Formats: sequence, C-alpha cells, structure tokens
Amino acid sequence: MLIKGRAAIWQKQADRYVGIPLVWLLGLCRKKRSKPQKIGRIGVLKEAGIGDNIVLQGPLQDLRQQYPKAEIILIVGASNAALAKMITQVDQVVTLSFKQVWQDIKTLRGLKLDVLLDAGPWPRYNALLSGLAGCYSVGFATAGQYRHYTYDGVVVHQRQVHEIDNYRALMAQIGVKGTALPQFMPQIPVPFRLSQPAVVCHIGASGALGYHKEWPAAHWISLIQWLREQGFEVYLTGTPKDQAKVVAVAQAFNEGVHDVVGRCSLPQTLSLLAQMQFVVSVNTGIMHLAAAAGVPVVALNGPVSGKRWGPLGKRCINVDNIQPGCGYLYLGFEYRGQRHDCMAQIMPQQVIEGIKTLLC
Repeated sequence: MLIKGRAAIWQKQADRYVGIPLVWLLGLCRKKRSKPQKIGRIGVLKEAGIGDNIVLQGPLQDLRQQYPKAEIILIVGASNAALAKMITQVDQVVTLSFKQVWQDIKTLRGLKLDVLLDAGPWPRYNALLSGLAGCYSVGFATAGQYRHYTYDGVVVHQRQVHEIDNYRALMAQIGVKGTALPQFMPQIPVPFRLSQPAVVCHIGASGALGYHKEWPAAHWISLIQWLREQGFEVYLTGTPKDQAKVVAVAQAFNEGVHDVVGRCSLPQTLSLLAQMQFVVSVNTGIMHLAAAAGVPVVALNGPVSGKRWGPLGKRCINVDNIQPGCGYLYLGFEYRGQRHDCMAQIMPQQVIEGIKTLLC
C-alpha cells in the first residue's frame, strides 16, 4: 500500500508564519463576491489526508445529488491523488503541487469555476488559492488559524463534532443537505489468494508525528494470539515505512499471520478490506476506508477522539482512552505538550471486548 505522507512540520510552520500575513493582506485588498445564481462548475479543494478525503466522499455524494448536471472537480495534492481518483461522484481530479504558488494559481483559475469549496480547516495556502481563484469561494474560519479573510462565504469550523459534519456545513453554503456516509465499492481484485475467515490488523498511522497514534507491538501480539485462537487468519497492512513494525509482529507467529505491506495498491487494499470479517485499526486512513467499504471496524483511539475522527459506518466500535488528557487531537497535529501514552494504556482485553460486541 503506497501512500505518501502529509506536509512536514517545517511546511506547517511556513504556512502559518508566512501564510497568515499574506492571507490577511489579500483579504483587505480583495472585493467580496456574491454567490452565483447559476452554478455549473464546482471545485472542492482538499490538499491532503487520505482519511479526510474518505470522510469527504459522503458530502460529495450529497453535492452530486443536489447538482446532478454540474461539473464537480476535486482539487488535491499528490498525497491523496490516488484516493481522489477512486471517488466516482466527481467528474475530474486536478492535482496541485501546493508548493509552486503561481503555477497552482494559474491552474486553478484555468478551471473557470463558479464556486470553490475549500475543505481544508487550517492551511493558509488553501485560503490564498481560494482568494485568487477568480470565483465565489467558501472556507472555514477555524479557531487560532487566522485564515478566513479571503473567503466570500465563511463557515465556523466546529471542534466538538465529527469532521463529516463540518464538511456538510461547508456544502450547506450552496444549498446542499448532508446525509450520506462515505461509501466505496471494490473494483480491482487482491493480487494474492486469501484464506478465510480473515481479519485485517492495521498497525501504522499516517501524518506528522503519527506514531503517537500507534499501538505497542506487544499489545498487537496479544490481540493477534487471541484472534488466532478464535480461528481467524490475520493480514497485517501498512505503508512501507511500517515494514519493520509489521515484521516484528508477524515474526511472533509461525502460521496464520500474513505480512502484506507493499503488496497492494490503494484500490487493491479496498478489495482486501472488503473481504474481511472485520478490521482492527489505529485511527488512520485505512480505518476510514474499511468503514466506507461496509466492513465492521474496531478503531483504537488514544490521542484521537472517536466522536471527532472515528469511523463512519453501521457496525463500527470505538475503543477510546477516556482518561483525562487523551482524545485531544482537533486538527490532527496538536501533540506538543500533550500526553503521549494514551495508546499504550489501551489494553488488548478492551479491544477483545470491542470485537465481541461487534460480533454479537
């Protein structure tokens, strides 16, 4: 499963300390536009985040239903382009560099959009692009991010709701009522034979400092031992950067545990997940993809709150660390000064009880 990472920490810092004054100045100079009466070309901007784009697919279904004849263009970065191309509700996927400012502006203006919806809650770069896109734009005002000055329509980003509800509020600015949950249908088969009954355990977490969302190897080994005793074949997934961690877990077992890191593209991973009895995953993009495939999911949330970022599906269980100081992530990168032991304190037995509840 080949997935590129999100922006580095230095890029986030540059976006903040350079981007905030630029966005503010552009907001002062730019004349606000009115919402067009006729909307024929809609751009949706989401720069990164596999999981974020999976969640966004639900509101994109609602957008397509509201505007069946409009051309919907999903504008992304390289890290989420593969996932974006799996979203059938859009007519076109456009990939920007998010580094070459003038080229990105030229590309965006060349799309001749009527409306641009910026689904990024914090990047100032997105706000700059939106202000220079040559169309009516809508974006988030997010506490502490100072980025909303360039938008024609502004939506307050809410901390206490699931991110899908923030996306729905964004779409509501052009009359879209949100009800759909993310849904992905497998199309490309898995490149190897599967043994059944089977489950996936997804060990690695993406994003800057994502290792704070990972579960200790010893806990995974205890859980997988129980899964093997129940007769399940176990498939370990992850990105190439997770290979050493996956190998360390797989080597604890003589049989029935399969390391498939790097053997599946993202569409093939969707097919793999769809054939599982259930999926156990840390809170990351593959967790969201499994839920969107209609597979039962047990999500392990430490610094993440299941209420804010949990999987969306009818048969999903969140195993949260509810101790004080955990579940603090809002935008996904606020680790400084916070607890880093939230995942380690989730015990295998808690996860086992979650699986039992799921299977009842």
